[in-house]
Amino acid sequence: VGRADHRLPECDAESLAEKDGMFYVGIERMEKIVRFDYRRDGLEARGEPIKVPDDFKTFTFNKSLECLTVPPKGSPLAGALIVITECSLDAQGNHRSYILDGDEVARFSVLRSDDFDVSDCTMLPPADLLLLERRYSLARGVAMRIRRIPLASIKGGATVDGKPLIVADLGYQIDNMEGIAVHRNGAGETIITLVSDDNFSVLQRNLLLQFALVGE
Repeated sequence: VGRADHRLPECDAESLAEKDGMFYVGIERMEKIVRFDYRRDGLEARGEPIKVPDDFKTFTFNKSLECLTVPPKGSPLAGALIVITECSLDAQGNHRSYILDGDEVARFSVLRSDDFDVSDCTMLPPADLLLLERRYSLARGVAMRIRRIPLASIKGGATVDGKPLIVADLGYQIDNMEGIAVHRNGAGETIITLVSDDNFSVLQRNLLLQFALVGE
């Protein structure tokens, strides 16, 4: 008989995506995606679990639903929900990933390299996915990376990769980077925003970083 650790919460909301007034939240440990109909119910919206593949139950504990995103209209996979796991790996050691489109499910993998784990993702219009990754070890310290993956490469059965936009360690002003977002400012620049999580630790910081993307 298994024994639950009462010190661990039963769930951990780790990822968020919006589509047509619906907000989708990925919940680790429970391995569920819940949908909030903000368009209909506003702040009174309640989470409704959506149908997910049965193999979500086989994800590595506390290393699963870190990345949810929805490709924009007019792009490849528009309207589908893209799911990439933090460090639930396939037989080849790559990140298990999914395309959820109504009742249709396609599985693909994201190449894992240099011991980085996925911590979030977002869309870079018109047709790229930005994957935020982090790495920590006693020997190598803390690092972060952002990879740019073309949506056109994402399809069932594929193993995808992308070129890094940035790789940084503690020689720069980073910490445990966990969130990423993209917007255009009034000057027409593409701005990438990153946020860190201090995990209630005096050794970590809450940071908000912004970068202007050049040479698009």
